Amino acid sequence: MVKVSVVIAVYNVENYLKKCLDSVINQTLEDIEIICVDDGSTDNSPNILNDYKNSDNRIQVIRQENQGRSGATNTGLKYVTGDYIFFVDSDDWIELTALEKLYNNAIENDSDLVLYDSIEHFSENQTNIRDFYLLKDLTNEVFTYKDEKQLVLNSYFVPWAKLYKTSFFKKHNLKFHNFLLFVDISLTVPATLLAERITYLPEVLYHYNRLNQSSMQNTKIKSNRSKVIFELIDFVENFLNENNFFKELELNFLKFKISQPKVMFDNLNEDSKDEFYQLLRKCFFSIDSSAKLISKLPLEFYSFFIHVITFDTYEQYKVVNHYKNNINELFFEYLNKNDLDLKLKDFNTVGINDESDIIVSLTSFPERINEVPYTIYSLLNQNLKPKKVILWLASEEFPNKEDDLPSILLNLKNNGLEIKWCENLISYKKLIPSLKEYPDNIIATADDDVFYVDTWLESLYNSYLENLNSIICTRSRKIKINDDNTFDKYVNWPVSESSEDASYLNLFTGVGGVLYPSNSLNHEVLNYDVASKLCPHADDLWFWAMAVLNKTKIVKIDFKNPTSLNIYRSLEFSDDKRLFELNINKNDEQIKNIINEFPKILEVIGDEK
Repeated sequence: MVKVSVVIAVYNVENYLKKCLDSVINQTLEDIEIICVDDGSTDNSPNILNDYKNSDNRIQVIRQENQGRSGATNTGLKYVTGDYIFFVDSDDWIELTALEKLYNNAIENDSDLVLYDSIEHFSENQTNIRDFYLLKDLTNEVFTYKDEKQLVLNSYFVPWAKLYKTSFFKKHNLKFHNFLLFVDISLTVPATLLAERITYLPEVLYHYNRLNQSSMQNTKIKSNRSKVIFELIDFVENFLNENNFFKELELNFLKFKISQPKVMFDNLNEDSKDEFYQLLRKCFFSIDSSAKLISKLPLEFYSFFIHVITFDTYEQYKVVNHYKNNINELFFEYLNKNDLDLKLKDFNTVGINDESDIIVSLTSFPERINEVPYTIYSLLNQNLKPKKVILWLASEEFPNKEDDLPSILLNLKNNGLEIKWCENLISYKKLIPSLKEYPDNIIATADDDVFYVDTWLESLYNSYLENLNSIICTRSRKIKINDDNTFDKYVNWPVSESSEDASYLNLFTGVGGVLYPSNSLNHEVLNYDVASKLCPHADDLWFWAMAVLNKTKIVKIDFKNPTSLNIYRSLEFSDDKRLFELNINKNDEQIKNIINEFPKILEVIGDEK
């Protein structure tokens, strides 16, 4: 009786085939059959097979036109008569005791599958052990996939790393499905899930030849044909659903659905990435998992997922990832919004203090209204609690008032947020309405698309206590005045990298937050008609001008910049309503308008100079 059937698919491996066959025919377990399927080889492989067949009656040779490895292996499976099935790639080889040890383990434990370790050979001196490290605590025990779920969808898919019981194989009609690439997954995932008795033999018994990797597999991975991975993902998902595994393995599958295309994407040649990227987006947008589940992904895959669904094109993705390693230079970091969703859901802290004299004021608009809850959450979590956190919204932009606002934002009213309605003063409404309503309070403004660290307000206030007559900011540009007393172009005003002493030449930029002491701005600041005429797209310039007219200097403190809620927009690649994109080329004109209207500004600056 044949104990083990060894199935070998052969295609153009004349340089490696003899070593493979020698390792099989010389096994210490002699009761084996060796089924070799010549898949239309055009080199000397058929002659080598004939020579071995003539010298060993355990060898069968089946010849067929080329059908690929899946077709060749499935052909070989039709001839199996042994109690167990073992696969060997025709350019690899096995330890001479491999089949005996695996067979004995299978018989002793009545195993459907026996797993074991292997070694990769990259060169004569460069090797790598591939072991089932996840199973180290299950050695010599019978188990199923339930004992180590990562084993199924995210670990070691190769079919030759397992010995299969033939009756189990046939009961479930296991086979290699005819995918252009990655056919192993179509067999090993179902086999691992359906096996009722699995054992692990922690010995290196298989030699995986990586010297032959110039070949078919690597070439195809670097071609556009690698998009077949999406067909394979559909196959696995259908199998999980049809066999009632999906709910239990949803997180494992989610990681599989993101990690496997990522591997393909990383290895594609550049010419193929545009098309593949769009398939990636389609694949990722089809994911119907909760934010809580997605947030459990390893950061590498979570970040990749977020990037792909955020950036519409590969070009956008590529530009942002070019900056990723130098992100601190751009003062932006990444936020896990799914983690924040969970925190917002359970948020029960009151983030205000009636004894304070600080009003935190900000505004938003419809395109940002789903992001602003994250900003407000950060403002309500400050170490130094403000008296109020007020979100000013334009009635005309939200005609149904609070019925137009997301529930996650409305819930923050329980934590101290006030939502107030005003006329549409565009970006000016982050400050002007609060100045009108709370003229005797300190007002700190915030932007609606960043996340502030919990020491933000405390740092602004402490600096205010040291500079009682100054406006305090965390980000600024240094205004450059030419020798003829004219303003240099705005683009030539450098961003201040460190703290700056009190000066009229510090232009605060709002994203970092600005603290305005009471009565620090000229009374003309409330004249929106003039402001919108002179600088309709540059509220910071208007507020700066009103500070200079009031002879209030600006201090820039050295402080960690806020974290962007949308790094793509913050890097100025999107075409939404981000003010910077509207203003950058108009600031010189707006500065000129302000100086023409208020020439005293030059006098005040001149006095400082």
